[in-house]
Amino acid sequence: MPNNPLSEKYNFTYTFNTDGCQPSRSSKLSIWPIFACINELPSKLQSEHMIMTGLWVSKKEPDMMIFLQPFVDQANKLSDEGVEWKLGDQLINSKFIPLCAVTDSVARCKILNMKQYNGTYGCTFCEHQTERVDNNRKFPISTYVPKLRTDESIKSCMVKAGESKYGKDIIGVWGPSPLMNLKYFDLVDGMSPDYMHAILLGVIKQHTEILLSSFGEEYYVGNPNQLEVINTQLLDFKHPSCITRSPRPLSERDMWKATEWRSWLLFYSLICLREILPQKYLDHLALLVEAVRILLSGKIEINDLQIAETLIIKYVALYQEYFGKKAMTYNIHLLLHMARSVLNLGPLKCHNTFIFESENHFLLKLQKSPNHISVQIARRYLFQKSLLSFKNNINLSEDFHKFCEKNLTGRLKNSFKVDNCVLIGKGKNHVLSSQEREILNRSDRCKCYDRFIYKGTRYTSKMYRFCKKKNDYIVLFKNGKVGIIQNICYFDSISGEEKIYVFYIEVVLLKKYFYSSGNVTVHHIDECLISDKLNCCEVEMISEPCMI
Repeated sequence: MPNNPLSEKYNFTYTFNTDGCQPSRSSKLSIWPIFACINELPSKLQSEHMIMTGLWVSKKEPDMMIFLQPFVDQANKLSDEGVEWKLGDQLINSKFIPLCAVTDSVARCKILNMKQYNGTYGCTFCEHQTERVDNNRKFPISTYVPKLRTDESIKSCMVKAGESKYGKDIIGVWGPSPLMNLKYFDLVDGMSPDYMHAILLGVIKQHTEILLSSFGEEYYVGNPNQLEVINTQLLDFKHPSCITRSPRPLSERDMWKATEWRSWLLFYSLICLREILPQKYLDHLALLVEAVRILLSGKIEINDLQIAETLIIKYVALYQEYFGKKAMTYNIHLLLHMARSVLNLGPLKCHNTFIFESENHFLLKLQKSPNHISVQIARRYLFQKSLLSFKNNINLSEDFHKFCEKNLTGRLKNSFKVDNCVLIGKGKNHVLSSQEREILNRSDRCKCYDRFIYKGTRYTSKMYRFCKKKNDYIVLFKNGKVGIIQNICYFDSISGEEKIYVFYIEVVLLKKYFYSSGNVTVHHIDECLISDKLNCCEVEMISEPCMI
């Protein structure tokens, strides 16, 4: 589009976040950083090159009119004037556009100067009036469809509330916010509902708690015998390394992190509950599983988005029917805005608070004494973020470079790279078996490895001796086949072109989804059989890890 700054090749967008964190549970201090990361960077580089644009340290929560104004001023300067930098001999001016703000629901209300979500008109995305149920504000399904908020409508409410003599809110808006002056930023479509807090620490946690604690109800599955069956299945799962946390029993669910709730929702829940939870309630849970799977996908077609939205509407309607109005919390209501957020900002995995929460934890570790905390954190944070730049741009001593290699790059010992693959370990001389020679159609010697990293993901052979809790040997190939890695063979350039081959036992997909009913089919869990057929392919054929 003409006059659109994003039509320029070297202009970029960023996501910003702010949230309060405490140095310890007993501390009265509240630390509020403002972080920003560039959206065009690969996800693994976003955290590495994140910047802190503001910091508030006090025993009181920040006054957002004071806290956010310098950020807005600097952001507008970046989007208007940009930054000059060199690409080779070419001088380039890049402008940075605020595309998205991702926060939890509490912080989102604060930065927009709106009522909290437990008040009337407490939703920042629509004008749902809420309803008082058992002396609490809930978000039951309305007899009418609440009007969606827009950037124009919310700014109009801000102006009217600011001009009001009575100090009353206008449809949930208390008054102006500095963000209304943030150029190019949409106060509604630019706000992400954040699936980490809303879905993982909200909806699925609440749904699971209802199933496990509602004694006497038809859907109750929390008696000791049922819990033992569920926990046995849950703890039997061996997951790939890309799922960072091993399953813990449901008795410890109060301590589960967001990533554990994500694994429970997407991978474990339907399998563990299929023989225990009555069919209609399992169908209900499956609606959420499939909808979230779609919204997290890397590539989402408009038709897929419409399917996900339909599944969510069914899930929310049945949630009220099965569990009553008292269960209709704001997180359940936020589900109805997830599809719109994905349409505006992309898949849920691209705009959430995971990387910002990690940065908060890193920030808290920078405090070493109780004095001048803001200065301590700011100095140490800026120094840490500058190390990589120093390493790459300043001619310093060999000791400094060794320090950077050790502390910044995480370089593996006993490893070497072949194209996009890193082989780990020393390797063992290997003579191909007759079956391997027949499949590969070559008889020369090679080296055998038990681990490698391909495109940032770790894989191992089944025989790797440290594969006790994790399972990195089951993979999906680009041709749609699934296999269990038996051997990893490296042929060096002496015997021809450098090649890495993976020998695997085929896993036969039965073309039958694990969960399919008249209401919903969950597409990422298949029924399968492990064959005894050995096959082989080049490492470049690997798509992603799997679980059995």
